[in-house]
Amino acid sequence: MNYQYYKTLMDKSEENLFFLIEKIVPAPLKEELGLFLEGFNLGKIKKSSLEENFIQINPLNKNYADLSKLNSQQLKEIYETFISREKNDKKAVKWRLLRYLRIQKDIQLETLHINVDMNEDNAVDIIFETKNHKYYFINCSYILEKEYYYNLIEKLIAFSKKINLKPEKIVFSAHKTYRDIPYKEDIQVGNIKYEIEKEIWVEWTELEKPFNGEDLLLILSNNEKDLELAGFNFTSIQTLLDYVYRYSKGGQIAIYKQPGFFSAKSNENPQIELIWKGIMLKNKI
Repeated sequence: MNYQYYKTLMDKSEENLFFLIEKIVPAPLKEELGLFLEGFNLGKIKKSSLEENFIQINPLNKNYADLSKLNSQQLKEIYETFISREKNDKKAVKWRLLRYLRIQKDIQLETLHINVDMNEDNAVDIIFETKNHKYYFINCSYILEKEYYYNLIEKLIAFSKKINLKPEKIVFSAHKTYRDIPYKEDIQVGNIKYEIEKEIWVEWTELEKPFNGEDLLLILSNNEKDLELAGFNFTSIQTLLDYVYRYSKGGQIAIYKQPGFFSAKSNENPQIELIWKGIMLKNKI
C-alpha cells in the first residue's frame, strides 16, 4: 500500500482512464462494448437463434472494439465497472461475468446469448452454449435473497417453456447473497418438479477480509477518531482503504473493528481489535 497506488486510483483524467482500459484482458469485443455502452459503435449484430431479445456472440472471435473513440463519460463507466469495481448493480455483475466466461478455460464455450434488455426483473440475462450443445441459464443481480430467488425460479421455468429449451444448469450470479438461499432444493412449480442443477456464483473480491458485515469499523487519523463505518458497506479491505484514503484526514491511520456491533443486543465491554495500520499521504508532492 503506497502513495503511488492511491495517486493512480484517484486520477480519473481521460488520459489515465484510457491507459488503464487499454490494459483490460481480454480486450472488449465490438459487439460486447456496444451493448455495454448501449449502442456505441455497435454496427451489425447477430440476433440470437434462441430468443428475439437476445443477441449472439462468438466469444472466440477477434472483432475487438476501437477504444480510441470513447468519450470521458464512457471511459469512466468502463473504469468503474471493470477496474475499480465501484459499480455493483445488475449491469455491472452481468458484464463482469461475461468477461469471466471469455477467459474461463474450464467452460468450453461455443456461443454466448446476451439479453439486450437490462430490466431488473429479467430472469435470464445470459445463456451460454457449450461445445457439446448444453445450455446454461444465468441470472445476474446485485444481491440474491430468498424471496427474489423463489420469484426467479418461476420466471426461469416460464422462460424455459417459452423458448422450448431445458437448461443443463441454472446459475444465479450476484455481487452479494444471503446464506439461506435454498438452491439445493428441487425446483417445484405447482405440482411439477423439475430436475435442473443450480449453482450460485458470488463475486468474491477477498475471501479472508479481517472484518465482516456485522462489525463497526473505527478509523483514527493521527490518534484522533476520524470516521465510524459499517462493515457491511465494504466487500474487501481494499475498498475500505480506498474509502478511508478519500474521506479521512490522512497521515498516520489506524483502523479498528468492534466485532458484532450491529448484531449484538448488548455489549457493555466491547472488544476493539486493530486490523490495519499505516500512513496515507494526501498532500500533493
